[in-house]
Amino acid sequence: MLNSLITKRPNIIEAKTTPRERLASFMRDHSVVKGENEAIVSTNGRPLTWLLDTRIALLNPEMSGVIAGLFWEYLEKVMPFQMCCLELTGIPLMMSVQGYAMRNGYSINGFIIRKERKPAGRQRQIEGVLNDYPIVFLDDILNSGDSIQRAIVALSMHKRNISLVVALVDFGTSPIGERLLQQGIHLKSLMKLEELGITKGTKPPQQSIPTQIFREIWTFNPEVEKSFDIVPKSTPVLDDERLYFGADDGRFYALNQITGEIDWTFKAGVSGKKGIRSSPIIVGDAVCFGAYDGALYALEKHTGKLRWQFAEADWIGSSPCDASAMNSLYVGLEYAFGSQRGGLVSIDLRTGDRQWECPIPSLVHSSPLYVDQISAVMIGSNDGTMYCIDALSGQIRWSFKTEGAIKSRPAYDKATGIVLAGSFDKALYAWAADTGALVWKACTEGIVYSEPLVASDKVYLCSTDKHLYVLRVTDGSEESRFYAGSKLFSSPNLIGNRLYFGSTSGVVYEFDLLVQTISGKHFFDDKITNDIICDAERNRFYVSTISGAVIACERA
Repeated sequence: MLNSLITKRPNIIEAKTTPRERLASFMRDHSVVKGENEAIVSTNGRPLTWLLDTRIALLNPEMSGVIAGLFWEYLEKVMPFQMCCLELTGIPLMMSVQGYAMRNGYSINGFIIRKERKPAGRQRQIEGVLNDYPIVFLDDILNSGDSIQRAIVALSMHKRNISLVVALVDFGTSPIGERLLQQGIHLKSLMKLEELGITKGTKPPQQSIPTQIFREIWTFNPEVEKSFDIVPKSTPVLDDERLYFGADDGRFYALNQITGEIDWTFKAGVSGKKGIRSSPIIVGDAVCFGAYDGALYALEKHTGKLRWQFAEADWIGSSPCDASAMNSLYVGLEYAFGSQRGGLVSIDLRTGDRQWECPIPSLVHSSPLYVDQISAVMIGSNDGTMYCIDALSGQIRWSFKTEGAIKSRPAYDKATGIVLAGSFDKALYAWAADTGALVWKACTEGIVYSEPLVASDKVYLCSTDKHLYVLRVTDGSEESRFYAGSKLFSSPNLIGNRLYFGSTSGVVYEFDLLVQTISGKHFFDDKITNDIICDAERNRFYVSTISGAVIACERA
């Protein structure tokens, strides 16, 4: 019965003079996908005239062997070495080369570099074992060079570097070879795009985006047990001398901005792995933040000495906001039991005493926003409700229920008088701040953790569907979207005429408002869910990763 299911392997292509010609013929017929035959789109949703799908060849049993033979013909000359690749397409490529080498009497070590560090299990970005041999990076296509740069950054954490890159097809669209040689990395491509019947005049538009736009100055790594749950954590805040932020172990740090050394630390009374998720604010000569011990702290920013403590909640993950003119500070609260699971509290800035508390039925992870124009505080809740609360009395003026949790801080646009917030129902909402009337709703394809940013007449929003959205502030209609390749939890931050935001693949993107496009990026070794902050006078950027590291950079 089993034998009846086995058929003779068809002769896919006629025998050619060389394996290279056989492969080129197959890929021209099967891997070059034309837009006239099926709908193909770019990462920004625009139609493409063609694309090269190398997986069709790599997953074909005959062509996989041909590709492995072409790679081995070159690689055999540079032994000894070990191989690595980036998921996903690189995996069948590397495995076919390993198998080919084994059949020829050679056992070649290989390892895989993940695009993102695995959040569970062994939490690794590199799968496999590195040995002491030189490292050869295998890739199917040589185009932007992003996959190579990602591998370089991941290996740098192990104090290793790539010595050689071997790619199947060279698109010939970027000066990646020169950049690699400057880093001591040699490059070999086995085929040119023209061999597949595609000429330069028929190539899709290709934008060359600068990579590694920062010069890294110092890195601070808190030596703590790290929590890798993928959420925004404590984003640092700056004054003239220091950088302040909280960590998963419940320790609050004040670092010297110039050197990255610790000036002082403060330990909150927390246990577990959440510690301090609240982003601090500076009010006068105090720095204030919440912690998962249920306390709101005010510390003297020069010494770290406790000034006052409000400790009447079970947890505080919300970040405070202040209304100094009213001598008040607002923060969201969480309670473990009862019908009131959350609340918004107003605190006296001088004493830490409660001025009023507005009970909220659901947990509150969102951070409040004080809107001076209407003397109100906006805050979301985990049951999807947006609240507008009177800043003086603590009474609810209006509320609006969405279909998903609201966990980010809202934003306010003075020009239109609207307040905006993203929801876990995959949408961005805009309400009239004074009445709560829904002005518009814009849908994305992923939950929204990010705080929207209003600049001129546009709204910029990051979504976990891996896109930066550009919307019209008046009606929420989409002007454009930009694909980042991985989930976006970070909120865009406006620095000069550029936006900066991070991704879960460890890439920080730079978006130029003047030309409305991605203008640069930089690869880091870990997920980035926090906002990118900047000291514009010093041209100093600070990037904090999900593991608690802080990297100080200069714009190159």
